[in-house]
Amino acid sequence: MVSLQVTYRKGKPLAAYLYLAKPGQKSTRTETISEDLVIDYGKDNTPLGIEIVSPSLQESRVR
Repeated sequence: MVSLQVTYRKGKPLAAYLYLAKPGQKSTRTETISEDLVIDYGKDNTPLGIEIVSPSLQESRVR
């Protein structure tokens, strides 16, 4: 099941985490892709989740 959790501060998104794994699976390795993008991997190197720091800044970069 894929789900998205967004953390807000003062009404603006501070961070977002995209869950790709089943609940209870544990991360064994973390890879920093950029200063605001991190991927968590399980023991079989399957991506478990993606953390996006400052998602509102990411949105403005895409436009």
